[in-house]
Amino acid sequence: MSYFTCISVLGPIGIGNLANTVPAVRRSIALHLKVPVERVEILFFGHHYAHHRLLSDGDTGGARFHLTALVNGEDLTHLLDMKSVFGLLSTTLQMREYTQLLTAASAMTILDAMINRTKNIVP
Repeated sequence: MSYFTCISVLGPIGIGNLANTVPAVRRSIALHLKVPVERVEILFFGHHYAHHRLLSDGDTGGARFHLTALVNGEDLTHLLDMKSVFGLLSTTLQMREYTQLLTAASAMTILDAMINRTKNIVP
């Protein structure tokens, strides 16, 4: 999926605050699937609003998003109830000082993909 396809599907998206939730989403998925978190990879993108709702309420507030959960490279998204996965986040995800660094790193990854036209989905 290209950046422009993301725009047409999701509407304008931000530069990476949602990436701040990735560690907690991976942990939640690992708990639900009963696998070590080290085996879980995700592709997760969506509207900036989803980030704020996940932090405060444990849901996306209706904001559109895409989440693919891979365990050992196998797509197991179909086994997940997103309401349950996201429901853990408001109680387990805590804002820390390093979230600005995560957002900056995410921004650079996205900008690099756009500038160099790698056509990758940025995890």
